[in-house]
Amino acid sequence: MTEPSKGKTVLIPRMISTTEDDDKKIPFMVKSKQFPVMPAIAMTINKAQGQLIDHVGVYLEQPVFTHDQLYVALSRVTSRKAIKIAADPEAIDEDGRVQCWRSVESTT
Repeated sequence: MTEPSKGKTVLIPRMISTTEDDDKKIPFMVKSKQFPVMPAIAMTINKAQGQLIDHVGVYLEQPVFTHDQLYVALSRVTSRKAIKIAADPEAIDEDGRVQCWRSVESTT
């Protein structure tokens, strides 16, 4: 979830949909209420390793640690068209490539 609702509990309104038949081919109107959500599964890049997945969404809140991690995340999908990437604009360089951390600072 993005700002300003990040980290907060939010209410999801129910969507109401009705059928409208201008030609009057059906003798009734259908009205339904439902939540606009789809079931999904989330997993880490490490857990996805070795699996084939039909649709992949990669959430890159910050740059990935290594190119290998990004390769694993993007190579799990069976089709390029089934990849969706959500990334912080700062995690993508001028050429449209995802940045990786270049160095790790020592904590000792």
